[in-house]
Amino acid sequence: MSKIYNSVDVFFENELLELIPFMDLIGFEGFFEKEQCTVGYIDNSKDIQRLAKLIENKFGDRILKIEIQEIENENWNQTWESNFDPVFVDDLCAIVADFHEIKQDCTHTIHIRPKMAFGTGHHETTYMMIQAMNTIDIKDKSIFDFGTGTGILAVFASKLGAKQIIANDIQEETKDNYEEHLEINNVETPNKFYLASLDGVKESNFDVILANINKKVLIASSKILFQKLNDGGFLLISGIMKKDKDGLVNEYTTIGFTLLGVKEKGEWHCIKFQKPI
Repeated sequence: MSKIYNSVDVFFENELLELIPFMDLIGFEGFFEKEQCTVGYIDNSKDIQRLAKLIENKFGDRILKIEIQEIENENWNQTWESNFDPVFVDDLCAIVADFHEIKQDCTHTIHIRPKMAFGTGHHETTYMMIQAMNTIDIKDKSIFDFGTGTGILAVFASKLGAKQIIANDIQEETKDNYEEHLEINNVETPNKFYLASLDGVKESNFDVILANINKKVLIASSKILFQKLNDGGFLLISGIMKKDKDGLVNEYTTIGFTLLGVKEKGEWHCIKFQKPI
């Protein structure tokens, strides 16, 4: 049986830059933007009316109206594809679907098949993570992609020359999409996927850890990530809203990480740490 999703159309008169970050925070799984409207998608099992009320309470009279409708998963995918534009991270990386014609030269190209799993590259956090990965020498390094989603960062790590990639996620739908994306991008780097939480990942001694998740998971996982990272290794984290950045930096520096830099895009931050030698 096809999964049922809700599309939630949020109409506004003036641009709301904080809207997508907020909808992402309360559980929406995908977005696209139309003129004076943001459309979010979420599993029908969620309390949609409650979430719509949260949006109304957050933005008040800046919201003109909210419309909700149910759609079948395959129709969601058709809608997503019809509104899915290629993503260009500077001249470094193009993230494109099979049906895109690439018109901009980039050093790397990642092919994806947009589905209901996470991580198409449109989100600011994915964009910044790709930028930040390019500041690290990943060639011949062991990589852990914590909460991989659809595997875009794992694919990019392979293109940067990683020698090994371990990835995990707790969302069942990510496994097939992750493996499909490695296949269509001809990833030959030795890799392993765990459909499990962080506790279920057996490997340690990583040179680089990528963690594009959310504040709650990042705080709960800080000590384990420190233990799993080699001395001198790098940790890139994102999924952090502006208001949470200082608290997260304090959490990670308190347990021993050295802060190397912070990127900002929209309401989101990407933070680079190193474990001291």
